[in-house]
Amino acid sequence: MTGIFFPNTVYGAWEDSLAPGYSRMTPQEKHERRLAALGATRFHAITDKDYAQHLTLASVWTHTSADFTALCYQAYNRAEQLINRMPAGSYNNPAIIADIDGTVLDFTTIRANLTDANDKMPVRFDHNWFLTEHQHSRPIPGAAEFLNSASQKGYEIFYVSSRPLSKIPDSEDTDVESATIKKLTDYHFPYADRQHVLLREEHCSTRHKKHCGKELKRAAIQNGDIDNKKHDIVLMIGDLLSDFSLTEQQLDPRLKESAATAASQFGNNYIILPNPLNTVWMWQLYSREAQKQNQELTQMSWKEQAELRRSLLLDWPEKWSHDRHSN
Repeated sequence: MTGIFFPNTVYGAWEDSLAPGYSRMTPQEKHERRLAALGATRFHAITDKDYAQHLTLASVWTHTSADFTALCYQAYNRAEQLINRMPAGSYNNPAIIADIDGTVLDFTTIRANLTDANDKMPVRFDHNWFLTEHQHSRPIPGAAEFLNSASQKGYEIFYVSSRPLSKIPDSEDTDVESATIKKLTDYHFPYADRQHVLLREEHCSTRHKKHCGKELKRAAIQNGDIDNKKHDIVLMIGDLLSDFSLTEQQLDPRLKESAATAASQFGNNYIILPNPLNTVWMWQLYSREAQKQNQELTQMSWKEQAELRRSLLLDWPEKWSHDRHSN
């Protein structure tokens, strides 16, 4: 018998493990139990209160639920099946590309990256955050085991990430690449070295420096720009559609329609892990709302974004208070 598991952060049954009698608690009591469950995580490091409350349930799910752990194992078990079925010698320098945050290391608590506004850079892109908070990340279940198995079977592993490269050139103390390599090495990930860990600014032409997408790193791997070997990319693993080669197919990785167009590749060429904490996927939500208001997406303030998210939520402490007073 074979079982297929689907992610569902909002179903709620998994939350019963948080406390005896959890299902009979009031909404406020449940909210307090969720926060208590996150006491051993980096959840308290969030400085944006709105972001913290909007993603509390998702944080509890990814940090405490057996469901999330099972889904990660399922994804990597599927990846193992795929490489075991690939005929030996059928690829030229076969390579596997893995994203880092949310794919091989858990997604450390950060502030929301909700727009591309230039007036206030999200903490996500701050070098100091990567050098301080990321050290608390832990391996995603099944990730190191799979990548080591693939390495032993002759697959070269590349880690392609949106992490910034460094703050001060040639400085160990502010070098995000060195810190990332050390973290991967500490958890025994294969190919954890400067040649195989490709961060945001690497392999970008001057023309692409401002918008250096992961597709440029994938091209560098395929074209032999990394190590003078042209690699066949046989598998990509990530937690966002931008981790996969949709852009090369002229598909926008932010749109559901793109996923539908490339449906046959998921579970085959592409392995995606659940990550509700990475809020890049909210781009489409804000984009639609901006169009309704006849304004540009980047003109929406952080407050407007928070109000939009709050308007769509039912499980929200301030909303309970507002509804009670309204009635």
